[in-house]
Amino acid sequence: MAISAAGNHSTLLRNDGTVLVFGTYSNLIPADVANVIAISSGGDHDFALLGARSPVFTIHPLSRTVTRGAAAVMLAAKVVGSASNLSVAMQRHQHRGATNDTLLRTNLQFAHAGTYQLVASNASGCVTSSPALLLVVGPPVITAQPVSQTVNMGTNVQFSIAAVGYPPPAYQWRQNGTNPVGLNSANLTLLSVGAHITARIRCW
Repeated sequence: MAISAAGNHSTLLRNDGTVLVFGTYSNLIPADVANVIAISSGGDHDFALLGARSPVFTIHPLSRTVTRGAAAVMLAAKVVGSASNLSVAMQRHQHRGATNDTLLRTNLQFAHAGTYQLVASNASGCVTSSPALLLVVGPPVITAQPVSQTVNMGTNVQFSIAAVGYPPPAYQWRQNGTNPVGLNSANLTLLSVGAHITARIRCW
């Protein structure tokens, strides 16, 4: 979970709150050093910040911005605490996800965007990391196409379309593929129709 290096030795903090020392002082760890949550080493000394047995985050997950279809994206955090019944789970909008401190996503889609947090718990307590925002950017994707309609001339008709993307897409309806119509929204209401209508979506 953490490494602190000095001139002639290095100190390592493990996720169960125990400490390892490599180098000159490797055999001089006091027996009562436990539940450590932070370390710092100097030339011939080491400092350890002791906590309770409940989990403590040493690294919170970081927000990421990725392109749609990216091969992989990783959200990770680090937590220390008593190894007894220690459990971690990555959550998105309160829905449980990965059951470890690292969440790996492949082929990122707009649906993967959102706020993620890591929840860590053991017999002594439960903590939640700060939120990490995952943004997925890319051109718009139409999720619901407008439906063709055949009506009597002069009838009022409504069309609708749905698309996702980031930045959020803007809409432009066109008549016969060229003439812009409507108010640049996902819904189009035509009064007394008399021609064919198509839709064009663009991303601002």
